[in-house]
Amino acid sequence: MTKQQTRDEFMQRRLALPEADKQALTLQVLERFQEIHFPALRTVHVYRPIASKKEVDTLPFVRHLEALFPGLILVVPRISGAGSLEHITWDAETLFAPNAWDIPEPLEGVAVRPDQIDLVLVPLVAFDSSGYRVGYGKGFYDRFLATCRPDCLRVGLSLFEAVDVLEDRAEFDVPLSIGVTPTTLYEFV
Repeated sequence: MTKQQTRDEFMQRRLALPEADKQALTLQVLERFQEIHFPALRTVHVYRPIASKKEVDTLPFVRHLEALFPGLILVVPRISGAGSLEHITWDAETLFAPNAWDIPEPLEGVAVRPDQIDLVLVPLVAFDSSGYRVGYGKGFYDRFLATCRPDCLRVGLSLFEAVDVLEDRAEFDVPLSIGVTPTTLYEFV
């Protein structure tokens, strides 16, 4: 399937999920996530879910990481300029507001450089058996991930299993290190 075909199909599947089913699948994804043996982490980039798109709620995943790594620095994305992201610290005092795409963004905070990030929870619609992901088609995360250190872990959370292959991968696409679904932990690197 192409990225667009995959995006269309999996967005329809996700939006059709009753909330109780989405919650149950999210708990299963969290259980698989808790099986990952992370190296020492200091700074983690995490997206805040878009409720209207029924994205995986990342808060339970963040709480798990905070329990493993006391003092963890959390950063969240904020769109800045044409096609780029800033990475802003997130703590209990951070206030959020939805941007033009309904993405919750921090109103203020300290910017963190991509080379300081150890792990990125990457938003996605789906991913394939080689770790290539389908997002929403704007390329923000591929551009961002290309600026991260080579050892930065790129973890995608999905309510559905991986597709076989995305036929139209591009040379600038950055694959995941790990894909997590309700039943499977895919390790790509």
